[in-house]
Amino acid sequence: MSQKADIDIINNIKKGNPDAFEDIVLIYEKPLYVYIVNIVQHKETAEDILQDVFLSAYMHLPTYNRFLGKFSTWLYRITRNRCLNELKRKKEVPEPDFPDMPGRETPAGDLLKKEAFQALNTALNNLSFEDRSIFILAEFEGLSYQEIARIENLKIGTVKSRLSRTREKLFAVLRKK
Repeated sequence: MSQKADIDIINNIKKGNPDAFEDIVLIYEKPLYVYIVNIVQHKETAEDILQDVFLSAYMHLPTYNRFLGKFSTWLYRITRNRCLNELKRKKEVPEPDFPDMPGRETPAGDLLKKEAFQALNTALNNLSFEDRSIFILAEFEGLSYQEIARIENLKIGTVKSRLSRTREKLFAVLRKK
């Protein structure tokens, strides 16, 4: 979604059309959910957080300043903070919920995919919240270093170095399996 389209929707909401927020939800629901479920590793918890994120975004929409960054970055920052709060609140890491994987050709292929997915999730769970968040934003969400830096409140160089170290850690762990 372009920044201009986001701003148009936000202006429409601010002019008294709260139904326009549904457009925001339709645009960002799937990518935010993917980010959340990869952080908290539990579908129901991810759904609750997602609802909380959209409610918070709607309530705080007047505080969004387009000159300080893209709307999507602001939304991911809210999402990141909600995930961090949830993980701090829980302390224990729940058993991951694995989504159904499309394109299963054979039971053996299905088993291999599931084992690879479980190995990646186990490796991700052993990362710090900050490293896992940066990795998911870069690799799963495809965000730029600049967007990640704004979301994580870090310098771009720090994002690059953390992402590089995180990839090395993950490759090392996955090679051993």
